[in-house]
Amino acid sequence: MLKNLKISSRKLIFILSLYFGFVLNITFLKTVYLNFSINNITQFLCIFFLTLLIPLPIFIFFNIILTKHTIKTLSCILLIISSFTNYMMLEFGVHINRNMIRSVFLTDLREASELLSMSVLINILIWGVIPAILICATKIEFDNFKTECYKRGRLIIASLLTMLIYLVLFAGQLIPFGRNHSEIKSQYNTLNYVFNTIMHIRKTFKTPKNFLILDENPISKISKDKIHVFTLVIGETARSQNFSLYGYEKETNPLLKNEGNLLVIPNATSCGTDTAYSVPCMFSHKGRSEINTDNAKYEENLLDILKKAGFDVIWVDNDMGCKNICNRIQLYDVVNIGNNEKCFGDYCQDDAVLDHFKSLLNKITQNTVIVLHTMGSHGPAYFKRYSKEFEKFKPTCDTVNIQDCTREELVNSYDNTILYTDHIISTAINYLKSYKQFETSLIYISDHGESLAENGLYLHGVPYTIAPKEQTSIPFFMWFSENSLKNSNIDFECLKNKNWQNISHDNFFHSVMGLTETESKLYDKNLDMLLDCRK
Repeated sequence: MLKNLKISSRKLIFILSLYFGFVLNITFLKTVYLNFSINNITQFLCIFFLTLLIPLPIFIFFNIILTKHTIKTLSCILLIISSFTNYMMLEFGVHINRNMIRSVFLTDLREASELLSMSVLINILIWGVIPAILICATKIEFDNFKTECYKRGRLIIASLLTMLIYLVLFAGQLIPFGRNHSEIKSQYNTLNYVFNTIMHIRKTFKTPKNFLILDENPISKISKDKIHVFTLVIGETARSQNFSLYGYEKETNPLLKNEGNLLVIPNATSCGTDTAYSVPCMFSHKGRSEINTDNAKYEENLLDILKKAGFDVIWVDNDMGCKNICNRIQLYDVVNIGNNEKCFGDYCQDDAVLDHFKSLLNKITQNTVIVLHTMGSHGPAYFKRYSKEFEKFKPTCDTVNIQDCTREELVNSYDNTILYTDHIISTAINYLKSYKQFETSLIYISDHGESLAENGLYLHGVPYTIAPKEQTSIPFFMWFSENSLKNSNIDFECLKNKNWQNISHDNFFHSVMGLTETESKLYDKNLDMLLDCRK
């Protein structure tokens, strides 16, 4: 029966536009209806006609790209991708903006596989694969090239004029709405990922390929009497609201709360809401207002400067890559190395990081900076991030379909990841304490936070301008060994009594530079949060 299916190209494009516009754009429609105020007849007409015209931009786009030679291939590809993005936006509140596309390009198969649950695959099958099969089985009829172009051209012009008339008639309602809800463009499915992907590729090719040397001769003035070991722990998806160190009602930090010489820095915020943006940002001297993450891999960062200043710099990774920050230093990828009881094929729990950390400490012969890039609380598979002995808070959400769990189950699983992080950091500190021949310190800072169903949002990656505090409020704390405090110029009592204000990832680069006593033209004393507590 399918062999007898026939349809003209223009009719198919019209049907596809309706399908993409109404069926695969539910999140866009939902956002419009929830946020557009209807107080008079003009506003009612504005929302009424907007609903009718939602497929038009897609209709224009399809008339341009779906030719005789591309219509089946591109239709099938767009159907499958759009069914997936529709699911992610609808179920998790994901926004498909430029930062999200950048994250996709930096995501490896390990991370992507955790998103492909049975629920996702069934959704793609129903809303993407089955319509694609129908298209592949249908004979699509075209006019001759000249006639086809002429008829499509008329349709495109008519569509553009319709949109223009609508914009002119309802500009008074649309402009304020668009200004107050600028994020809505990242929810217009299909065109959101198509154009953001084009922009990402375009900017990537425009990015200067010559590596930029930012400082020829940084110098560390730190004492050479003892070996200094600075440990930087980069957390993943940890939000400060769920740390008992920050007043959370559940005891998620039973070990760290008893740790001496631990400085907990309140009210810290992240540079971005995803790892691909935040990690390059925190290791750059520029800060959020100036950073261009497309250029970050082509210029020196904090680790390059410290290496030049004479430190041995090492990156231990358990979080799917360093986002090009560790390209010029020693790298240990615990998943690829494997050979650890805490590794399970394509992922490892963070105890595997500790094993490598301990091994590295045994080999230190000079001043060293070690970065531990942890898996932390990476979702949606929170239940995979901790071992059974840390399943303290129950019931738990033991699936990647976190939207199907109760909020209690979801939060409990997330809190167990924080409890496990408490164990990881405390163990790392104990390792450092045992090396009394070294002067040691540790900084823990998360890359961004996480939404746990607040206001219907899950995971992270919401555009920064509208991101909820759950995605930008991060834990940030420091620990200093007794040797380090005794012999350094840090006044710990001053730090404990300091009135911390406006602390963010912007302070990370310059504070580490100050702590390591590294002199560089990139150092900004105004962003060194430890400066006014030095003796």
